[in-house]
Amino acid sequence: MKKNISTKHLFWEYVLRTAAVLITFVLAVAVPRLELFISLFGAFCLSALGIAFPAIIEICVMWPDNLGTGYYILFRNFLLILFGIAGLLVGTYTSISDIITSFSK
Repeated sequence: MKKNISTKHLFWEYVLRTAAVLITFVLAVAVPRLELFISLFGAFCLSALGIAFPAIIEICVMWPDNLGTGYYILFRNFLLILFGIAGLLVGTYTSISDIITSFSK
């Protein structure tokens, strides 16, 4: 089945997309040293979304019957969660330290 998108709907979709790009551009120009804040945001996202959350979700999905022989899946996922927390702490500390150093000059 093919969707029929009205001209009005398509117009407002393009308006919203253009506005989102322009707002992002203006914020990038207006915020000094944006790379420092991007690294802080990356420290949160990489460790949480990329490492810890998939391990937590796998524990929830496999619980309690499919955790492998000797619970190796559970052990592996706990190591991944600890690694994610360590990445969160180290990355956040480094980013905040860089932000403080940069703005104190």
